[in-house]
Amino acid sequence: MEIKKIGSALEAIGSQILYISSSHKKSATDADHQLEGRSVLIITDSNSAVYGINFVETGTKQSFQISKSAIESHHLKVNSSLVSLGIPVN
Repeated sequence: MEIKKIGSALEAIGSQILYISSSHKKSATDADHQLEGRSVLIITDSNSAVYGINFVETGTKQSFQISKSAIESHHLKVNSSLVSLGIPVN
């Protein structure tokens, strides 16, 4: 496993996972557009749109939202078990 800090979404081409923190909300939108059709899972911790998987707090617990359609738009498959563990969104 290799972890890299990148300056733009285009630098994530060839990566399998891209994490974007909530302090870079606009970057998530740009990344989703620039990486559309590429097999990159986008993970965020933002309270806005979900681009794949989004970590959230529900009460005092950590959980995650998961958008099957967003993940599939990046030519990735989503296991139904994973969807059942999270909060499905579209």
